[in-house]
Amino acid sequence: MNRTFSIIAPHFPKFKTDDWFAWFHVKLVTLLPSFSAVMLKNATSDINCTNYHVVVSGMAKAFPSISSQGQEEITDVMVGYLEKSVSVINTPVCRQGIQSDAQWLEKNLGPFSTRAKYSDLKVFNISGVTVLDSLSSKQKAELLLEPNSLSNETLVRLVFTELTVEDLGSFFDKFVSGAAEQNLTTIEPRVRDTILNLTLLALGPKLSMLGAEGFKLWFQVYLPLFLPSMDSSTFEIIPRNISCGSYQEIVKGCDNVFTLLSVKQTQQVFTFTIDYLRRHSCSGLSCVESLNDDRRWLEDNFGQFRVHASYNDFVTLKNNFNGVEVADLLTLSQLAELAATPSQLKTMQQVTKIMAVTSSVDFGAFFDIVSPAIEAHPANYTEEVKSAFLQAVFDRGNLSSPAISDTEFLLWLKVRLSPLLVNLSPGLVTPLYDIAKSRSCNSSQEMITLLDTLRITLSNNTQREIYKSTLLFLQGPTPLKCYNGGSFYVFLRNTFLSFGFPDLSTFTSLLPQTRKSELLGTISPSELRQFLSEPNVVDKSSDICVIFNNYNNTTTFLETEDVPDNVKMVTLPCVWPLALSSNSKSEVKSWFDLRLKNYLRFLSKSLISSTEVQNASCLAFQKLVSVMGNNFTYNSSAFGRGDVYTTIRTYLSTGKSSSVRCYNTSDAELNSTSWFVSYIGNFVTFITLDDLTTFVSTSQTKVFLEDPANLQLFSNTAISENVTNYYISQLFAFNPAFSPVKLPGFFLCSSEVPIAAYSSVNENDTILLLNELNKFCNGTVDPEVSAALASNIKTITAETFKTLGSASGGLTSSQITSVSGSVLISSLSTLSTISTWNQEQATTIIQIMTCIRFPDQHWILPGIPWHTCCWSSFKVN
Repeated sequence: MNRTFSIIAPHFPKFKTDDWFAWFHVKLVTLLPSFSAVMLKNATSDINCTNYHVVVSGMAKAFPSISSQGQEEITDVMVGYLEKSVSVINTPVCRQGIQSDAQWLEKNLGPFSTRAKYSDLKVFNISGVTVLDSLSSKQKAELLLEPNSLSNETLVRLVFTELTVEDLGSFFDKFVSGAAEQNLTTIEPRVRDTILNLTLLALGPKLSMLGAEGFKLWFQVYLPLFLPSMDSSTFEIIPRNISCGSYQEIVKGCDNVFTLLSVKQTQQVFTFTIDYLRRHSCSGLSCVESLNDDRRWLEDNFGQFRVHASYNDFVTLKNNFNGVEVADLLTLSQLAELAATPSQLKTMQQVTKIMAVTSSVDFGAFFDIVSPAIEAHPANYTEEVKSAFLQAVFDRGNLSSPAISDTEFLLWLKVRLSPLLVNLSPGLVTPLYDIAKSRSCNSSQEMITLLDTLRITLSNNTQREIYKSTLLFLQGPTPLKCYNGGSFYVFLRNTFLSFGFPDLSTFTSLLPQTRKSELLGTISPSELRQFLSEPNVVDKSSDICVIFNNYNNTTTFLETEDVPDNVKMVTLPCVWPLALSSNSKSEVKSWFDLRLKNYLRFLSKSLISSTEVQNASCLAFQKLVSVMGNNFTYNSSAFGRGDVYTTIRTYLSTGKSSSVRCYNTSDAELNSTSWFVSYIGNFVTFITLDDLTTFVSTSQTKVFLEDPANLQLFSNTAISENVTNYYISQLFAFNPAFSPVKLPGFFLCSSEVPIAAYSSVNENDTILLLNELNKFCNGTVDPEVSAALASNIKTITAETFKTLGSASGGLTSSQITSVSGSVLISSLSTLSTISTWNQEQATTIIQIMTCIRFPDQHWILPGIPWHTCCWSSFKVN
């Protein structure tokens, strides 16, 4: 061809119409397929339209044999010629026989018109609609990409009516590239619907023959602009027997336009996916590759349309599906369903993965599903798993936020968290309480109440942590913020519930310094008894004093409530000062005989020490002396009676001025002269003479010495003799006329009783005193005492001698003379025992009695031989 062209080319300028015809229709026919665009351009460079038409018609015959590239290049030359000749090409001379745009194309471009760009044809005012059947699929695509064309549904339908199945590929090739060039991303929905429906309708019979690549081309390259018009009918066209690969390419194509689809459309796509996968499930595995990658399986087979699936759909279609590993691809409901599926979660790490991809704002909805499942199947959820759920809520649930109302919080507490709190681990108690600190008092109380209902499931360690956290909650930062009055004890009971109760030390630490009396005052005596009677509640004795030092019902408590001995023991030191300071007889009696009746046995050496007792009221001290002297058992105590006396001595010796301590003649309660009895009592046996003179000076003793009770008190043989003698001497020193009859029997034995005192008594008192002397002095009566007493006898009988006993030796001769002989004889058994007769007394007696020799009796009177009796000289009555 090149050789031929080089020969004839120089002659082109001289060619007539017949020449052009001869060469392009006859001579060069077989060579024209090799006729290049350069040759054509040379040939047509200076040719009129008539001859040009001859060339075109000749080239048209060779068109089928020309390569695709050659066709395009020749087309470009033809278009170039027409553009150059635009001024004349449509003149009558050039339009001879041309009645339509189609004829114009045939005349000026022939079959090469299909290779021209539609935009080039528009230059010649060609109407695309009128030449539609002459346009190639690409040109039809270009036509539709013209402005306003896509808004013309009629045109669109015409274009697709003209397209064959074979043309669809090239049409969409051009349409997609042209749309990309125009940055065309959306098409008017009605037109879009039409294009998609017509395309799929045309493709339908061919779809079963497409491979995965074919579906990829159509759904990921050609149709994305139109897929937003998909509906259920779209998927009815797709055969269900296509391969998994083909199916997955369809899913990917739809997934690419997911954001452009309505919810209904995404549901329709999902319906297609689930239908296909169920049809292709084998042994619980659907479209599963050997790699067994759950992430890839999920993305390939569902794409974003997985949002409409249930977690059960996944495990049904892939029975070894591991949702935890693809948690970031799952929706909230799927994650919740995963978590709610028994035995799916076994470790803390699995829970952590799930919760990490769950937004905190979705926690409520998540646990609305999961918590009931845990409650229904508690055995399928380990403590580790439940703890991990709780930790996530504590870390990110923001339950402390004021934005969460109390109503919402209680929903969380009672419904969502309740199943998770079963078997609560110790380490999660503190963060739980941290939330409660910022909630209302009602909410925090509801939390503790809930934990109390679960107590049977909680370990001892957890219960201890709950107790500690409850205690910290009460202590701050606003102490007792939830106390609103009423019994403080009941408040604490309702707060701690079954998780223990503070011991005494802790209890007192909960009392703000300025509110101790107020808070303790709300506790009834029975409640306080109940508290103090709890095992191990009393730990340090000082703490219980905080209670009673601030409790305004202490006396009622002591009078009405009984507590264990260990409590009594530590309570006594706290109330002891109150008892000692009581200053009326009724109060003293109440303290010692009622309130402390069961406490006094726990008195200690320190409590009865002078340090403790020194400031006691006189009346209280009186009572203490009485109790310790008469009613106290020392067997189990760590102190003795001597210790008590030491305190008595200090008390009576200290704090007095010139007067006797605790004696006041103007005070009806302190003017008793039984002072020694009142303030020394049975401890008088410990008194020394120095003590006595210290307690009461010599000048002060007068008022007390004659008091019968005092006299009786000092008539104790255990008292030091010098003390007794001093007492007696002072008694008669102040009152020489004091009758010895008033003395206790033991005092009569003292040499300090003046002889004169015995001489002043009458005969009856004499007899009385003689009996007392015989009883208490063991026959060691001073002869002078005997004489003094005997001198008081006026009438002597045998009984008198018996009563006088050895004191008979004190009778005067004149008194003896007055006695009849018969009395003397009847009294010989008594008289003969007396060794103190003097000669005159004996002689008198003998003279009175008739001398009678008694068998085996050598002595009538001691020292007087019987044979000396002169019987004739005795007067015998």
